[in-house]
Amino acid sequence: MSDYNKKTADTIYWCMVNTFCERGKFYPDKNFGSRIFETLTNKRLMLSYIKMALSKIDGVYVKDMTYVPIENLITINVLINNEERQVYVTI
Repeated sequence: MSDYNKKTADTIYWCMVNTFCERGKFYPDKNFGSRIFETLTNKRLMLSYIKMALSKIDGVYVKDMTYVPIENLITINVLINNEERQVYVTI
């Protein structure tokens, strides 16, 4: 795996972790994570919480997301250094 692909894979991993981790539950940094668990019924608010959580990661821009309640699957479409990628999170 090239260094470039490893950086992209690491960025996708941190996007997953930041989305899945509940904000305020990580002891060293209370601002780490997202608040998506507070609103699984409001997709616009979920998108806003995801954007807030991922805004600290350099080179990442959140385009949109989809949530499938039956599967508890969130698909986040992001731009990582201007390349479109998808991040999958199961909650």
